[in-house]
Amino acid sequence: MEEKFTWVETYGVLAKTLRNYRHRQDELLEFINELQADGFPTISTTDKDELDQSIPLAEIDPFTFFANFNRSIKTETRIEIIRRLIEKWGLSCPIPADFAGIPVVNPQRSWFIRYKKDRDEKDVDKLWSLFEEALDRRIQADTFNSVLNLKFIHYNITMGLFWIAPEEYLNLDNVNRDYLARKGIVPPMLQNYAVYFEYMRKARDQIEKPFYIISHDAWLEKTQNPRNRYWLFSPGQGGEYWDEFHQAGIMAIGWDYLGDLRKYHTKEAIAEAMRKHDDQPDSSKKNDTSSCYSFCNQMQIGDVVFAKVGRNKIIGRGVISSDYDFDNSRPYFKHIRHVNWEKKGEWTVTKENHFAVKTITDVTRFSRFTAYLDSLLGVEKETSEEISYWWLNANPKIWDPIAPAVGTREIYT
Repeated sequence: MEEKFTWVETYGVLAKTLRNYRHRQDELLEFINELQADGFPTISTTDKDELDQSIPLAEIDPFTFFANFNRSIKTETRIEIIRRLIEKWGLSCPIPADFAGIPVVNPQRSWFIRYKKDRDEKDVDKLWSLFEEALDRRIQADTFNSVLNLKFIHYNITMGLFWIAPEEYLNLDNVNRDYLARKGIVPPMLQNYAVYFEYMRKARDQIEKPFYIISHDAWLEKTQNPRNRYWLFSPGQGGEYWDEFHQAGIMAIGWDYLGDLRKYHTKEAIAEAMRKHDDQPDSSKKNDTSSCYSFCNQMQIGDVVFAKVGRNKIIGRGVISSDYDFDNSRPYFKHIRHVNWEKKGEWTVTKENHFAVKTITDVTRFSRFTAYLDSLLGVEKETSEEISYWWLNANPKIWDPIAPAVGTREIYT
């Protein structure tokens, strides 16, 4: 059987040695430039000055240096970079045979610092201070918080801490946060060291595994298990059919003139039929088409459905228990699925959680929103529940991800 986690010992030795280079950063950059000269894919060593002119990177923090071999590159390339580093530093630690459980950064966004034109002169030093405190297992809240306030830093700093001490610090990338949420560990957004510490405490107490094994287990779940989705559903205008649907144990939508939706193989086919029926050849019918297509083709048994009214009221929660069917015996709303409705009531969401006025909306990717709804309705998470969550990082000066209503479409580059 292949041995796993061979990297843990080696990364520890590399991190311990790296602390000797806080005031020898030119040597770290020289090593990366040597790799570039030999044809290896590396992090960029090109900085930008106040005039937006390209200049050589003259300083580097330890987490960005570690990112050089913890990026989405070929495994054999990572191994060779580490082999060369071990050789250059004259170390006796083994070369890793695997990278099980290690999160990686995007190759196009590997730095933990900004360009010089936007970088404070103390930014790199703050990252080195956190690095050293982490190696000594004595992170100070003020140090962590000062780093967390740096631009480009958020959950990725927990990734960096995990790289250098995987037994001590928990990685909180999106894969691990999803995994922890399914274990019932859902602290608030990472705002300070107290929140991070609480994350780690709960993970240790409730899962009772080393953090690097937790990270590996999370990755295995993500790659091997299917995910159920979360949906918002409008049971008629103003929720007029909610009582009927709840009593019958179904969810249903209109557009009965379309007939059985299974005969349409694309969204455009549905849209074309809608335009012909309404005599509106120039109408996109995007929202209506999306609702019908999702209801027939994308919803799955086991998916969670929140019944809603308007933009701010939830009136029920259930789990889909059947495939799509066209029930022609019904007088209206003939497109149906059976649902085990578990909750019925009335819950008003906060202003920042208002949703789009749309019949069917897939909200799986809005992890904080779905967790908020479950919490609002008093739903206790089961560890077996498989749900996909996504997180979008965007520059709020260009585009504010909180402003659009849930379910609307935005284009961001």
